[in-house]
Amino acid sequence: MTDDANTKPEFKIVFAPGSFDDFEGTQEELDELVAAITEELNSGNVTAESTELTAEDWEALPDHVKEILIAEFEAIESEVPSTRMLH
Repeated sequence: MTDDANTKPEFKIVFAPGSFDDFEGTQEELDELVAAITEELNSGNVTAESTELTAEDWEALPDHVKEILIAEFEAIESEVPSTRMLH
């Protein structure tokens, strides 16, 4: 019997159409990239290696990135489904 409390959830990442339109590589390289992203998420490395965004980090971001992040956070707070397809 397995201990469900220690079982990590497996995530499936779904990329929106067009997510890799600017990718300059082979299909094999793209498959490897997607597999690496999935592995990092499922292994817990994404959260374990994350760092807090400081005020200085925020100020250094380009305005268009700030606008995207603000819209995403507002959607989360208002419980409006995101227009992004990255799950």
